[in-house]
Amino acid sequence: MLVLITGGAGRLGIKACRVFLQDGVQVRIFDLHTKRNEKRVKGLSGRVEVLWGDVTQPESVRQALQDVDAVVHMAGLLPPATDEQPELARKVNVGGTKILLNMIKDYGRRVPLVYTSSVVVFGATPNATVPISVDRDAVNPEELYAETKVQAENLIKEAGVDHVILRMAAAFDLDASAIKLMFRLPLTNRIEFCHPDDVILAIVNAVKYFDVAKGKTLVIAGGPDERMLYKDMLGGALGVLGLPLPPARKFSQQPYCTDWYDTSKAQELLQFQRKTYADYCQDISKEFSRMYSPLFVPLMRRFVGPVFGRFIVRLF
Repeated sequence: MLVLITGGAGRLGIKACRVFLQDGVQVRIFDLHTKRNEKRVKGLSGRVEVLWGDVTQPESVRQALQDVDAVVHMAGLLPPATDEQPELARKVNVGGTKILLNMIKDYGRRVPLVYTSSVVVFGATPNATVPISVDRDAVNPEELYAETKVQAENLIKEAGVDHVILRMAAAFDLDASAIKLMFRLPLTNRIEFCHPDDVILAIVNAVKYFDVAKGKTLVIAGGPDERMLYKDMLGGALGVLGLPLPPARKFSQQPYCTDWYDTSKAQELLQFQRKTYADYCQDISKEFSRMYSPLFVPLMRRFVGPVFGRFIVRLF
């Protein structure tokens, strides 16, 4: 089996590649040719096929689709880039999806498509009294990224191709991109954590168990045990390094488009909820130790954080 992953050189795309490979599935990565993407695929050299191209170019997409048995469509601009480059965001997220769908329809045989959407399509739901559900709650996009996701979903549903749409909870990481978005959420906003490994497992299983999930739109989040407030999630991650929360005044007071979700149908079909937020915090600690030194985390927690923590988080 050969799976095409558009945007496969991205952070989640690379992780998906590795899991597919572990399952004995052949993978073709299709992504822009950049130095960062070259670096990311280097560790997979010889194990996957890498095809550099652009999802907004029909001939490039046509070449990427040759001989594939399934497509995972992850290519797209994310916030804050979508806010900074709105026209490019529409061209890639919506226009690129339309081109891909046209090429799939021209392919000559049915190709399963798994599309990675986002829970932001529901908009902010501060007055919700029960977990948000695909069946009960309509989309209400409030930002450009969400609008492009809704438009792409609609194109897929109208195209007549075999598909599964995964509305994924935000993958949380302590990186530069996350810091840029950190203050968009009120500290009291509801949020449902989903371990990045579980997000990837849902994607892989959507391909593996495509026949039972075909035609469905599913929410991918952590489940009832991973429901929390944003201050709890952010505080836990910063606490790995002994850092306090930044001052409350720096956070937005406007409700944001995260909440708690009904993932019962997604879990029944894809069986992906395996890891917890506590597991994730342990993973962060191990990653910092690998990147810097085994002494880095203990030093931060015992000395740097308690003494300089409040000053450090004010710099975010």
